Amino acid sequence: MAELKSGGAQVLPAEVTKLMLKGDSLLRALRKWRDVTQLQMEYKTNLSQGFLSDLESGKKKGTPEMLKAIAKALDIDPKWLESLERTRFVDTKRGPRRAPSQL
Repeated sequence: MAELKSGGAQVLPAEVTKLMLKGDSLLRALRKWRDVTQLQMEYKTNLSQGFLSDLESGKKKGTPEMLKAIAKALDIDPKWLESLERTRFVDTKRGPRRAPSQL
């Protein structure tokens, strides 16, 4: 809370939060908020469209360098993407992914 009061922390825009509540991942919501396609992101970041799709769906994790490139392409605070480096997001439209032995 202290960071919010001092202006040190940036809050996600309401539009991003709304998209996430509708089921979009953080990265997909940020990309839509900036009105950028995956193909445009491919050009701006030099990451393949397929890899970006996997990041959005939680199938892959990004390196710090990749996430900095994505943040720069979307003109956002890189801290917003830190969780993409540590965790895989669950695509709420599909539910959690299960290992073949769990099916």
